[in-house]
Amino acid sequence: MPPEAPGQRAIELPSLLDPEPALSAVALPPLFGGDPLPAPAARALPEAPPTPTFAFAPEPVPAPLPPPAPVAAPAPPPVVPAPPPPPPVPVPMPAPSPLSFLDEAPAATGRRHRQPPSILHDGVLKLMLDVSDVLIYFDGARTPTGIQRVQMGIVRRAMAEAAPSGTQLSLACYDPAALCWRPVDAQGFTALCALAATGSDAQEPGWLAARDALRGQVAAAPPIAFPAGAVLVNLGNSWGLAEYFRALQDMQRRYGLRYIPFLHDCVPLIVPEHCRATMVQDYARWFGAMGLHAHGLLANSENTLRDVRQQLATILPGMELPGEVVRLDADPRELATPAEAGNLEALRVLRHGESFALFVATIESRKNHLLVFSAWLQLLRQHGAARVPRLICVGKPGWHAEAALNLLRNAPELQRHIVLLPHVSDQELDALYARCAFTVYNSHYEGWGLPITEALAHGKVVVTPRHSALTEAGGEAALYFTPQSLPDLQQVLERVIFDLPFRQAQEAIVREKGRPRSWSAVKDQVLTAVARMAEEGEYPLEERAQLRLGQHYVTRRAMRNQPDLSAALADAAREGAGWHRLEEWGVWSREGSASLRLPLPEAAIGAPLRLYLEVRPPFEACSVSLRCAAAGITLSLVELPMAPGADRTFMLDLPALPELAPLELDFDSGAAVEATGVAGQAECRIGLGLRGFMLCRLDDHAARLAFLELQSFLPAAQ
Repeated sequence: MPPEAPGQRAIELPSLLDPEPALSAVALPPLFGGDPLPAPAARALPEAPPTPTFAFAPEPVPAPLPPPAPVAAPAPPPVVPAPPPPPPVPVPMPAPSPLSFLDEAPAATGRRHRQPPSILHDGVLKLMLDVSDVLIYFDGARTPTGIQRVQMGIVRRAMAEAAPSGTQLSLACYDPAALCWRPVDAQGFTALCALAATGSDAQEPGWLAARDALRGQVAAAPPIAFPAGAVLVNLGNSWGLAEYFRALQDMQRRYGLRYIPFLHDCVPLIVPEHCRATMVQDYARWFGAMGLHAHGLLANSENTLRDVRQQLATILPGMELPGEVVRLDADPRELATPAEAGNLEALRVLRHGESFALFVATIESRKNHLLVFSAWLQLLRQHGAARVPRLICVGKPGWHAEAALNLLRNAPELQRHIVLLPHVSDQELDALYARCAFTVYNSHYEGWGLPITEALAHGKVVVTPRHSALTEAGGEAALYFTPQSLPDLQQVLERVIFDLPFRQAQEAIVREKGRPRSWSAVKDQVLTAVARMAEEGEYPLEERAQLRLGQHYVTRRAMRNQPDLSAALADAAREGAGWHRLEEWGVWSREGSASLRLPLPEAAIGAPLRLYLEVRPPFEACSVSLRCAAAGITLSLVELPMAPGADRTFMLDLPALPELAPLELDFDSGAAVEATGVAGQAECRIGLGLRGFMLCRLDDHAARLAFLELQSFLPAAQ
């Protein structure tokens, strides 16, 4: 087969549900004069089976709009070779900014080296602490859970004490609507955190007024223009924040911003059966993007850091980000606000002089309340209600906890001996720790185990399973049982309950070996670690991963349970604010311009390329201009006709590139069309809908055939 000459053609492959031959894309004249580019030759492929499937994206895809009634497809016209393209037209391009892996040519696969550290602005390290997670949590709740409690502890000490020499601290909150960060008033934030600790009523007027005032102040603040060399430190969760990494990538490109997240666990990847499906998918998607954009890692335990590195190695082998373990062994009493016992509602469930056990955890399957409830039931039946203390469970209802709650509901003995307290303030929790006889903390898997630290800080014996990071949190001070072993748990509980000298001896061990450190010490370690990572060289983002020629990339909201590099790369290819949020089918562009930047591997040099674009037309007819460029040279300028109906695939041949540079695709949808109920918005304007793309060498017939088979055939059932 003779080689095909690259030409200026963008051929639309017909939809498998569209009975009419595809229309050819129309080439536009050059941007800066000269002879018009030749119109591309049109070619319609034969009609194919009625349902397309995608080998690289096995998740269900919403069906396209219904096609018109089938008619006989006319025979395809003969292929007319396109005239030779004119010489590429140089187009002035803005100089690329540093720190985006799409800015520069990717290195050869596996090449990893560090670049010198960036220069600090005015010799001062600017650290921005991202408190988005806490503020979003406060939108619907008041009593913090473990991760929010950690952030509040670190931030409150950081804002109350002098910053290290040469360091400037400030707070920021992510705005998903504007894809930017806005400043947060430190005094207002710390005051709100202090107020959260004094009560549990999320509808209390004073709480609502303080929360809404701070929220309004943040919303009215201008976007942050990050200073050169600034570092964004996210101490909490960001995997539920829409388009977080697309906004971060823009800040990295514009300001050279560095990003260091604090990872509290990899639970959704390690024990996904104990998480909601959406949580697993969100976390997996976040984790893949984090590997492309982070400049360092903070972790709460050696176990968590080990899990993170193992998961990163599956998608980015050979790259190891700098990391530090910051143990969360801080004294919770340091941040507690004193309160009169008579004003604490939770204490009213206690009987005078009662000895009770305490279990602090969200009621969900991962915490395995079922095992603890079963052990309590055995104790009651073997030793009698008079000898067994009541179990006070502090925690909100979570997910997959039906088995434990059903046991509690169906066992009268347990109903009299187990008390559930879903809404407990920090003040009340401190009082419960001080009054309990001992504590139990069970879980299938943990990144740390903050209730263990809290119990040890109060001098209380802790009974917990021996696994994951619980042994780091408990150290030599906790009492351990074999994980998921009811007999072993019951045996340890019997000794703690009925052998008072043993319990007193264990309490002495707790006082000696379970002493916590201050939140100031935790804060200092975080700031020192971040400053050190900022001074180190980095793995340039453009070297972390590359597009693979011949691979099908899907630009939709990934629904996978494990991190996926191809999904992360496809998402990172969307550049700027010209795109709506990802949806399960793909993504709509906004009115005006929307861009893709595709980092090309070395195999792309010196050979003509073929680009396939899988698109979804909007609900009204329109036309989208497409400009392809690389290294400041316009390679192609064509018009993509968009008519309502089935999804379409456009094919574009590109000339050989003389040097390695990212391929830039700029789509211009003009005023676009009005739409309702798409992209999570009541009303908006949409242009081209992008479902995926594939780029290969023009002479790679195997990749081209595989892509066409992907469009045309159903895979055999496995």
